[in-house]
Amino acid sequence: MTAVGDRKQRIMGFAGALPNAPKHFTSTFGATRYALSWNFRSSDPLVQLQHVIASKLDEDSTPAVSKAVVETGNDPAVLWVFSDADREARFIADWIAHDIAHSDRTPADFALVARQKVNQFEAQFQGHLAAHSIALRNDDAMVGEMRLQDLLKSSIAGLLLGLLRLAAQPRGLASVWRQVSATMSNVQGAVGDDAALRQVGDDLTHTIGTLRAWLKDHPVEVTMADDAVGQVIALVDENVLRRYLKSATASEDLDVVIGAFRTRLTAVIGSCADWQQAFDRFESPDAVVLLTAHRSKGLEYHTVFFLGLDDDQWWAHHQDPEGSTATFFVGLSRAAHRLIFTTTPHARGGGIADFFEMLDEAGVPEIVQR
Repeated sequence: MTAVGDRKQRIMGFAGALPNAPKHFTSTFGATRYALSWNFRSSDPLVQLQHVIASKLDEDSTPAVSKAVVETGNDPAVLWVFSDADREARFIADWIAHDIAHSDRTPADFALVARQKVNQFEAQFQGHLAAHSIALRNDDAMVGEMRLQDLLKSSIAGLLLGLLRLAAQPRGLASVWRQVSATMSNVQGAVGDDAALRQVGDDLTHTIGTLRAWLKDHPVEVTMADDAVGQVIALVDENVLRRYLKSATASEDLDVVIGAFRTRLTAVIGSCADWQQAFDRFESPDAVVLLTAHRSKGLEYHTVFFLGLDDDQWWAHHQDPEGSTATFFVGLSRAAHRLIFTTTPHARGGGIADFFEMLDEAGVPEIVQR
């Protein structure tokens, strides 16, 4: 039995997470502990910055060794100071657009991370990014009764969207076919049974063909999203999905997933020229991502903007300094090559002065963007 844990990233204490799970595991099972010291995500300067914060959370923290590919020409970490929110959003949107235009990077290489209240950042950034034809996806947004990030991670939502995408775009989606086929094999209990797997393939071919004909007869501009969702669910069999979800992911409610799926498709369908565009916008894979530090855990991006290093975002820091610092560590460690913090002129003297002391210790320069 193997367990992998990082006490420095313990950010779910409010939800009942154990204070020191690795220690409990070790003592319970008499386990041997190994320090994982290789970092395959972040460049060496960012790994050194991370260690400064990590050592505040765990004085015995092992310095990591970066194994990431070195990319020259980047300022790895910097603190930008802005006098107002609109100036900040416009400057960053212009900066991202310029960087994309002069590199091989795409919008999906950039993330806007904040402690909380990310909806206020969506309102500020969306228009300025749109001026450069860059989309913004708020992964923390509520879609029905789910957060968008949770909907996009749902296996059932992935199955429904995959079927619709395969029906709308018959060629060039081999990876989507493999994903849909794998999910349907699990749903039908066909894994390990060659005959059953062949039947799943035949059924998928028939389902996609039927759905393709339906989409052709129901153009996106005159069809309700509810009708499209109802059609794909009817072809898959809702009862089969319900049984599978109950056994495989007990925490997921099929009605909630389907409701969120309908809500999301309804939200994106209005301005689409065809079904393929609608299904692409459903996922918005080529967008700058906006999310909370909690939701960023486990993810990585070329460039991370850690927004709102101020008392407005971190108002509860004094209530749980260790948990708050762990959240800070999680958010900033998502960056692979560039990490840009943003703050206001007087934040240094506020309740998160210790964050600024850490950045100073790590040698992060401060630039006032006028």
